[in-house]
Amino acid sequence: MFQNHMTVKNRHKKFIKAVCETEIVYGLKNKDEFATSSSVHYDDEDGEPVRTIWFWA
Repeated sequence: MFQNHMTVKNRHKKFIKAVCETEIVYGLKNKDEFATSSSVHYDDEDGEPVRTIWFWA
C-alpha cells in the first residue's frame, strides 16, 4: 500500500523528534554488518540500486 506524501513527511518528523529527544536509534545488525535493503528510488553510478539501512526510534 502506498502512503501519501503528508503521511510520510509526518512520520519522518516524528522519527527525527523521537531521536533528538531520546538520542537512541535502533537498527538490525549481526556481528559483522547492518541489515540492508535495495533502494527502489536511487541507483549508484553503475546503475545498481543503492543499499539502504533501516532505522527505528
